[in-house]
Amino acid sequence: MSGPFHLKLNCIVLGDNPRRIFPVDIERTEIVGDLKEVIKDKKRPEFDHVATDRLELWKVDLPINEMIEQNLNNLTLDPMKSLSPVDEMVEIFPDAPPRKYLHIIIQCPPAVSSGPLRLKLNCIVFGDDPRHIFPVDIERTKTVSDLKNVIKVAKKPEFDHVAADRLELWKVKIDWNNIDLRNAIIDGGVELHPLTELSDVFADGIERGCIHIVVQHPAVARQIPAVDRRIAYLKKGAGSPSAGAKPSAFSMKQDQQEYLCNRPRRAADPVPITLLEPIFAEFVDDCQNHQPTVRDNDIVLQLSEKMASFYPNELARMNTFRQVLRDYGIILNASMVGSTGCTTDGHLLSTNGQFVLMIIEGKNEIGSGAAEPFMEAMLYYRKFMEDSKIEMARLRSFIPCIHIIVFGACIGFSGSVFTEKVQSDVLVPIIPLFWHSTDLHMQVMAAHTFGALKIAVEKLTKLYSRPIPSLAPEDPYLKCPYPQSYTTSTGFIQQFSYDEIQILKDRLIFFGETVGGVAGSKICMKFVRHYSPQAHEFCASKGNAPKIIAYNSLPGGWNLVVMDALDIDNDCFPQRPGSYRLLSEISVSDRQPLKETITTLIRELHNHNDGYVHGDL
Repeated sequence: MSGPFHLKLNCIVLGDNPRRIFPVDIERTEIVGDLKEVIKDKKRPEFDHVATDRLELWKVDLPINEMIEQNLNNLTLDPMKSLSPVDEMVEIFPDAPPRKYLHIIIQCPPAVSSGPLRLKLNCIVFGDDPRHIFPVDIERTKTVSDLKNVIKVAKKPEFDHVAADRLELWKVKIDWNNIDLRNAIIDGGVELHPLTELSDVFADGIERGCIHIVVQHPAVARQIPAVDRRIAYLKKGAGSPSAGAKPSAFSMKQDQQEYLCNRPRRAADPVPITLLEPIFAEFVDDCQNHQPTVRDNDIVLQLSEKMASFYPNELARMNTFRQVLRDYGIILNASMVGSTGCTTDGHLLSTNGQFVLMIIEGKNEIGSGAAEPFMEAMLYYRKFMEDSKIEMARLRSFIPCIHIIVFGACIGFSGSVFTEKVQSDVLVPIIPLFWHSTDLHMQVMAAHTFGALKIAVEKLTKLYSRPIPSLAPEDPYLKCPYPQSYTTSTGFIQQFSYDEIQILKDRLIFFGETVGGVAGSKICMKFVRHYSPQAHEFCASKGNAPKIIAYNSLPGGWNLVVMDALDIDNDCFPQRPGSYRLLSEISVSDRQPLKETITTLIRELHNHNDGYVHGDL
């Protein structure tokens, strides 16, 4: 017998918060039935109502870290694989279990409630006015799924178009005189799962004078052109990703720019995903600036060791890759995508199972297999949205997903969003994992990247744990970058909105107006990689550029320049008084009188201070 005489096991009751993990001690010579007795004694008085033999135990092997809650939510426990009461502990744990891991999950029958037989719950629909709070009455022995049916009936005819199982419910405790639903859900709301009994949800009773349930439902079907285009796109279907990602098949799709992935070059959107979703921009920054931890360095060394080896096939390589990520705290499932019949090399779903956060696609070696892996990951992303295409199309979200591409001993990272098509961009350079042992620069780069990946997964998990609003008519959200505020030189934060029509989007120039305190001022927003505010201010001082309002740095190497909006007249003739027209749209003969003025300004610009150069000249 190689292990210690006593085992220290970390345990949790199924459904409990990970902060309630507790340890137990038991001798290796005892059996599972004895372990149940120890657990029951440890959980007094909570388990006083439970017969020991009614406890069900499962052995697990999950690291206790920042991912533990998500990993528990994604875990599926097979009733046929629970521990037999006569199994010996030495057989289950032949070696000492690792200290900072979860070892045992416990399921026990619910307690017989001594509370009231019925619950009266105050509910409100997310986004509704507080005057629309409504009560429902339901037996406490019913489930959350039953509560959804009761709410659907209570909201007739408003919810007639909604299937009850499409409703999402959140348990909250909000004073109805001080309603802030979004913050209440983010700070303390608990998303309710359909099979949970209400007696468990409200085990501590309900407080009068409060809202208890927030309801989120799919948007009422309205004619929103962007939604219609999204639905039509998803209805076309991706087909089989492994077949559709073959270059011959994919290139035919790209004649119509089916995927905005820069292949060919014209199949691209002017706005990159790092301007559509800040998580991607922050990931790019973290890949350079994140300080690697010991665990980041460990996974990089493990991956280098494992991925540099040769494998008989793709399955063996990807099994190894997933195992290394599992040890890192990222648990990926190589399972079927909804009802599509297609199976990924690994993916990670949101806590509610509605969204895909990450997809991995692998090839045994460079050139192995007929499908191109970056394309295949994109097609899987689209596949995940097909089962719930109508709900996905209505969301005011780009539905971001990160992709890990493995081909042999190389790894790449890209991201996808859903505008009105699937749009995908590479986020960082390809990293070869078979570096020389002395190449510290490449090792550090990989550690930066995996640390950044861990952070991005946490952000995506948080993003998808909150309610997502629905698109409204004439909402320009899907066409414009994510920033909706700027900070002035005095530190004042000004909100703004985008115009529905953007005539200079292809140059990353957008128009809108301020909202809130200083509402209604027309402004122009320009997104740039490099810019000289000083040169702009010099031109503005000469009356040859709009006044600059703010210059803000953004994640991902972007800068936001906010300036007064000029009145641009794109009509033919006559030109509107006081308006401006692009020089390229003015006839050659009418340009001549402007030559001297423009030439003089350029000379002044070149001579100012150490000399400025206009980037467009």
